[in-house]
Amino acid sequence: MELEQSFAAATAARHPDGTAAVLLSRLRDAHAVLTDAMAALDRLTCEPLDPIAVPGARWRLSAANRARREVWQDCYHHLLPLVDQATAIALTKLKSRDIAMARFSADHVARWPSHAVKRDWEAYCEASRAVRARMSAAIEVEQRLVYPILTLHRAGPRSLARSD
Repeated sequence: MELEQSFAAATAARHPDGTAAVLLSRLRDAHAVLTDAMAALDRLTCEPLDPIAVPGARWRLSAANRARREVWQDCYHHLLPLVDQATAIALTKLKSRDIAMARFSADHVARWPSHAVKRDWEAYCEASRAVRARMSAAIEVEQRLVYPILTLHRAGPRSLARSD
């Protein structure tokens, strides 16, 4: 139940002001929910198949990742007009990586419907770990790149205003 409550908080209605502080808070919350969902599926994939628990854990992971992607896209659109050209390029590269990750994740889901998971649990576990590793890497990059930019803009645009 705690994961569902966290998920609800991370996907709460958007704030109309769109401030960097709100976006930073939403991104941190989305990262926390996704991290919890990854950990829950990780625990399940270290055990024999639980055909009751696994589908729910997979759904929560997918939903948490969609929520993270939505917040990240909000951050991207908010920051792009505010940052210098080099930062805009870095954000756009990050956006491209996120799109590639979404495709990778969609391919994984298509390749591993429930019947395939039941048929080859060990191979699914390995494939699932690869998806979660990419998700974890995405979180780390967003924390390293996006958190500091949002933090600076939370205090005001200062020297990050576009100069091109």
